[in-house]
Amino acid sequence: MTMKNTADMKATCGGELAKLRQENDDLRHTLRWLAVTFGVAAKEDPAMLAELERAVGTARAGV
Repeated sequence: MTMKNTADMKATCGGELAKLRQENDDLRHTLRWLAVTFGVAAKEDPAMLAELERAVGTARAGV
């Protein structure tokens, strides 16, 4: 493998890594937004919280 090929591969991998990091940040932001939104809604309607927990397959003790 030549130095140019190695540099090209590093640039390509670096670009892909940057895209994945951005997607990860976007997903974290979305998950935070969902947690806050559904947390507020669940305080107003406990049945909604139960339905959401069933929908995502989770259960919380004490709720």
